[in-house]
Formats: sequence, structure tokens, C-alpha cells
Amino acid sequence: MLRLAAVALVVANVAFFAWSEGALEGIVPLRAQGDREPERLARQLRPEAVTVLPAAAALAPRCVDVGPVGLGDAPALEGAFATSVPELAWREVSGSAVTRTYRFAAVPPAAIERLRTLGSGAPLPVTACPRAAGG
Repeated sequence: MLRLAAVALVVANVAFFAWSEGALEGIVPLRAQGDREPERLARQLRPEAVTVLPAAAALAPRCVDVGPVGLGDAPALEGAFATSVPELAWREVSGSAVTRTYRFAAVPPAAIERLRTLGSGAPLPVTACPRAAGG
């Protein structure tokens, strides 16, 4: 009797191992890897825009330029800088009769998306500072 119980346990373990490794995927209707969600691939927005950065680069603050923005939008945008991203220091780096561009010297990656959404309507253009400018 004990021998039969031992053989049954070995068979059950081998069957579970085969199922958990996916060897029985066409035979058993229950999938071992139930946490897969392939429908998420269809819902991705602009997957070609995703770039993988080294961990150090992803965490490092960056210098970014916001703009150009129309002269009429500049006062409201400057107010949004003060209320939405008060922790970031900024200055106007270029201005013409119709546009303004602002520079943020040390922006954590998490704050870059917040800067993009400060505009009224379309996302604001946020670009890396030119290399020569530094910050």
C-alpha cells in the first residue's frame, strides 16, 4: 500500500512539473502561465517610441528645453511652472517677438512628462538641451 502511494506521488509530481513547464499546453485546457496578457500589446500607444536606457541614465537629472511656445501662452505657462513643478528651477533662454523657450537645468525623468502636459491643448515640446549649452 505504501509503495502504491509513493508511486502515485512521483507520478503526480512529474505531471505537475510537465504542466508547469508548459509541456501539456495543448493537452490540458488550463494554462500554467496564466499571468500573460497578450491583449495589452494591441493597446500599446507608439511602442516604437520606447527606448531602453541604462539604469544610471534613467535616474540622472537632465537639462531640457520647453518650447517654443507662443507669446500669448507664455504668462499662463510660467504660472503653471510655479504651481505644477515648483521644485524645478527654470529660466527663459530664447525669446522672439512671437515665441519663448524655457530651460530647466536638472529635471528628474519623472518630471519630464509633467512638463509636457502643462500646455493648454497639445503637449508641450520638451527636448534635451544642446550639448554645448550644458545647463
